[in-house]
Amino acid sequence: MIDFIVFAPVRHSNSFNYTNPLKFKEFRLAQPNGQRINVLEFKTEISPKASVLFLHGATKSIDYWSSHFASFFIERSCNFIIPDYRGYGKSDGSSSEFNWYEDAQLTYSWLKTQTSQDSIIIVGYGLGAVAAAYLGTLSPCRMVILINPVYGIRTWIREKLPALVLLPRDLKYDFNSYEYIPNIISPTAILLNKNLKDMPENARRHLQTFVSDQGTFYELDHTHNELPVSDSKFSDAIDNLFKSL
Repeated sequence: MIDFIVFAPVRHSNSFNYTNPLKFKEFRLAQPNGQRINVLEFKTEISPKASVLFLHGATKSIDYWSSHFASFFIERSCNFIIPDYRGYGKSDGSSSEFNWYEDAQLTYSWLKTQTSQDSIIIVGYGLGAVAAAYLGTLSPCRMVILINPVYGIRTWIREKLPALVLLPRDLKYDFNSYEYIPNIISPTAILLNKNLKDMPENARRHLQTFVSDQGTFYELDHTHNELPVSDSKFSDAIDNLFKSL
């Protein structure tokens, strides 16, 4: 039951065709236990400024997330690589916090064989931002960008599902971004929607203290359940962060 609350994947058959109008390459990466994750790679037609490793949120699959974010980063002259965690899309296995972190690391390890670490930008969204923060503690890159990061899974559930106040005691997951962000070894930016309904104000303030340069904390302004790609504050923040590329 808890897994269904934390993870909300869409599964696809191996014959499923992704519908993104952009050109992309689809391939699989294998974990040591033989389970494979599915990955999409979108390449800019001009010389790339960087390669974005995008770790998506807890819902749906890379079909959905790439349809909203691939063109955004391609337009900014970046390659865009997005994996589905185990249990999502065409990927094998099932989801867990440990598997999310392993799958993020596997994709990063592949990507650094394709480009320099200084050309990799790790971007995470929601629960995927926790995986990005974890990855950022181990793997050097140009920068880490955390979009609407989950503060911690227990806080998230208490705010999202207040009727289930006893449930967090049974959780086998933590997903505590606040434990990882202070230990990220690369420049870090946090982009946080002021309209989030599942993050209390004290958690928001705590996250803000983790960015050493206050110019790398950006407040977004979009509807709680909407993605930020149409939020001008989001595009302005990314454009400002990418000035140095």
